Amino acid sequence: MTHMRAWPSRFLIYVSCLLAAGDASAQISKDTKLATCDRKESCEIHYDHLSSQDTEPFRFGGKVINKDSPRWREFRRSIQKYQSVEDCPGLQAQEGNDPAWLSFDWRAVGSTADLQVCLFRIAASLDGPSEISKWLSVFGFENLELLPLFADGHKPLDDRRPVIILSSSIKAARYLELRPNLIHTLFGISLLQGAGVIMSWDEAGSLAGANISITVE
Repeated sequence: MTHMRAWPSRFLIYVSCLLAAGDASAQISKDTKLATCDRKESCEIHYDHLSSQDTEPFRFGGKVINKDSPRWREFRRSIQKYQSVEDCPGLQAQEGNDPAWLSFDWRAVGSTADLQVCLFRIAASLDGPSEISKWLSVFGFENLELLPLFADGHKPLDDRRPVIILSSSIKAARYLELRPNLIHTLFGISLLQGAGVIMSWDEAGSLAGANISITVE
């Protein structure tokens, strides 16, 4: 690290944070190449770390969800239930091994809030958008694309707001295989037309949200 003399330590820390944020933001853009996997057996997923509520507090729409948040009641139980990525179904590491990322059990996750928290934990753990894209593609998600939310040169007034998203979609039949519901299981009836997962990042390159979208007739 290069030291600048005569500057207060607080200023140096502030500048370091700005430089780190700029570098992280530059790593995620609409031109970032996304990889996909055709087969689960041959797909290797790389991760950066094992995310938890302590390392990356759950965020929705860029905002950290805590006791002071309007949406705390919606996500409280899910956040408490899935404090770490290893708490999510199928991702428990055994005897010091890495989590089996492709063994995530979509069926065992309860509510939509539960799913969003687990998706956030997984996305925060994996090594960038390309690895997230590979992970999603294994489960049948397609049309994976990074899209900016602001025109070039424009910035959000709140630096916590998402500035770029990774969008994806999945066919209704495939999504019902991942997360079957009782009515479809018993009667073969479904109003579901499709679904999708949307990951978002803020200007600093930090994960700002992981949402599931559902389209019905």
